[in-house]
Amino acid sequence: METLSKTNVNLKDSEISTSEQDLLLAAEIGQALLERNKELDMLLKNTQEYAEEQEEKAKFYYNQVESLREEKVLCTQFYEQLEAANQKLADKYKQYKNNCKLLTGKNDYLWEHIHLLEKKNEELRVELNNLNTEANTNENNGGKPIKENSQTADVISIEIESIDSTLLQDEEKQFDDIKKLEKQVDQLTLYISELKVQLNIMRLQKEEVELNLESILHENDILQKKVTSLNQEVREWETFVHREENYKHIAKAFSPKHFIELDDNKDACKKIFMVKAKSCEFLNKSKQCSNERESNNTFFSQNSSSFLRELDTDYADLVRRYEELLEKFQNKEKLNENPEKVRKVQRAIQTLSFDFTSKISPMTPLKTLFATPNESLNTNLELIENNDHSESLTVFPDTSMNNHLDYKKIFSEIFIKLNESKRI
Repeated sequence: METLSKTNVNLKDSEISTSEQDLLLAAEIGQALLERNKELDMLLKNTQEYAEEQEEKAKFYYNQVESLREEKVLCTQFYEQLEAANQKLADKYKQYKNNCKLLTGKNDYLWEHIHLLEKKNEELRVELNNLNTEANTNENNGGKPIKENSQTADVISIEIESIDSTLLQDEEKQFDDIKKLEKQVDQLTLYISELKVQLNIMRLQKEEVELNLESILHENDILQKKVTSLNQEVREWETFVHREENYKHIAKAFSPKHFIELDDNKDACKKIFMVKAKSCEFLNKSKQCSNERESNNTFFSQNSSSFLRELDTDYADLVRRYEELLEKFQNKEKLNENPEKVRKVQRAIQTLSFDFTSKISPMTPLKTLFATPNESLNTNLELIENNDHSESLTVFPDTSMNNHLDYKKIFSEIFIKLNESKRI
């Protein structure tokens, strides 16, 4: 009988130690998740700073594009003014050309008229000479000069003087008009050449501005794509951080050390195991936590998916194992538990949480992170003595959760996180 009792005690010890090891692994996973959450917070801050810098650059380039667009509008207006001035000058040039043609026609006509007058002048001079010779001959002969001839000679001399004066005036006017036209034509040619040079310069500037605009627009498109991708990444990180904040509350539940030292007294061992059995009742599929606080209800209401849909087969085996253990203890049967199942569940948790547990620094002692076993044992024994029929007693010494934690939802969140880390 003593050997059987010892074997029963050893089996109880092994069961409690395995369950405590599972809880310890879950606590270490929660600590690793907190550290990873800090790293992700730092990375999110860096990405947000980079996104802000990119937004500032995009605003700067956008302002440059706006200023270049305004310059382009001003350049187009200036081009329109130049085109209007050029059109006016072209019209004036055509008018001056027509005037020049008219003046050249008038000049030709006047030159012809001058030639005719010169011929007439020569004829009149010849007649005058003839009349003078006749008058001289008459005087030499001793006769009176003819009045008619003297009168005609005077008229002819007056006409010749008037013709000469008109010719001189016409020539001077024509010469002045021609000089003025030549000066105007020279000025117009110079102004047109200057306008052509300015137009060429403005065309080159316009091409440069268009090239700069195209490059800036291309860079702006690239920056907008980068900004959209960064915003998408920031949204993804925000959703991920929101999940991590949910896991913080889960990790706080596992921050104390779930370790119980067994005494030699069988009654104390029985009471401790009853506490473990009552805490495992939360894993029952049909029972829900009735004494949970409103804060925990609001937190766990976001994760209201069913238990069997979220957990994998290994965790379902763990739940079944706790239920069988509870039934065996209530029926006072022998706790002949299959150790292969326990090792299988432990191996699954260790392989899934290897990446997280490796990040925990070995220099931090566990005393700073977890409560001492004696303190947890004394607090739980006092709670059992004060209230033997309480359905909400747990082994957690953490007062923040008030010993009313829903293990079903907590373990479901932990294993969802483990599966996500395995995929990553």
